[in-house]
Amino acid sequence: MKAALGFLAAAGALSLTVPAHAQPQDGEPQMKKNRDAEKLVAELMGCFVRSERPKAIDVIRFEPGSDAEGKAFMALFDNARMCVPRGKKINSPGISLRGALAEALYLKSFKVTGPAAGAAQLDWMKQPVHQAYSIAQCAAERDPDAADALVRTKWHSDEEVAAASAIMPALQACANGRKVNFDRVTLHGLIAEGLFRARGGLSASEGNS
Repeated sequence: MKAALGFLAAAGALSLTVPAHAQPQDGEPQMKKNRDAEKLVAELMGCFVRSERPKAIDVIRFEPGSDAEGKAFMALFDNARMCVPRGKKINSPGISLRGALAEALYLKSFKVTGPAAGAAQLDWMKQPVHQAYSIAQCAAERDPDAADALVRTKWHSDEEVAAASAIMPALQACANGRKVNFDRVTLHGLIAEGLFRARGGLSASEGNS
């Protein structure tokens, strides 16, 4: 049985891979390890948002992978040390940490779906290396209900697979022929950040609807 379900759009220009529930038996230990790591990161970012929301928002303001983003992350860690679990190592790529933080921010800030008025595409989004962020924000603005539904789904669930499929038309339209690959974890974070930005969440005094 295949280890992943692939949704393909735009004649292969845009692809999304969402793991299926059935996995090879010899892959179960690694799968459990991965899910435990995802849960740890989600819990950590949720604690950061509850404890230091303004500083969590600061991270999302900056270009991914930039020195400014790194400094903002360090400030967040320093101001919310009580959130960091003792004896456990956080070993996740920056895009996953940022995505989990964006998802926690969105879910904390917006209790229900709503219109996405849109937000200006930042200069760094125009760089080819960051085009996934540009496409995700476009898709979130194009179909905010589908984007919201995806962000609220439980990871590794049937609902997640259905929601990922539902957002694909918007992603396809926004990709406009560009070749971009999304895995499940990355897609959650990219859509969450795009929707958070489009609904005015970057303003610490907003995003409480």
